[in-house]
Amino acid sequence: MLSAELELARMMLMDKFFDLLSLPIEIKFSHNYLNISNIVTLARKHRLTSYDAFYLYLVHDMGLPLATVDKALRKAAAKEKILVLPKTV
Repeated sequence: MLSAELELARMMLMDKFFDLLSLPIEIKFSHNYLNISNIVTLARKHRLTSYDAFYLYLVHDMGLPLATVDKALRKAAAKEKILVLPKTV
């Protein structure tokens, strides 16, 4: 019984994976995204979560503006001279 349940779970997971592949998402591979040292530095410098620090690093690396309503992240972006989009919420 367990193996049938595992097979069903595997099939459902694969189905969701293929759903993701059908989305119009551009994936950019770059060694720069793995620069953990810079991400940790941003997190410590601005007291951000690792997730927020990665987001900040990513928009900076890609030359994109930051879209967030998070006050701490907006403040960190301003200090890093990253364009922040106006709040609309």
